[in-house]
Amino acid sequence: MKYNSNINLPNDNGATPLFLACLKGHKEIVEILLKYNSSVDLARNDGVTPLFISCYKGHKEIVEILLKSKAKD
Repeated sequence: MKYNSNINLPNDNGATPLFLACLKGHKEIVEILLKYNSSVDLARNDGVTPLFISCYKGHKEIVEILLKSKAKD
């Protein structure tokens, strides 16, 4: 990660890089983002969290990773 980069910078819909990785099922990216302290509970503008979208999309391994990282719904 670049020095002083904002790992939680959202897009226009409020989706963070972690949210997008969870949405697409990119487990390795989720792990990297969490390693660099990405905020696990930041919700999109509509209130949907990374944990919720991972459950909804059926990404079981990502759900387990998020829960181990103390994610809340």
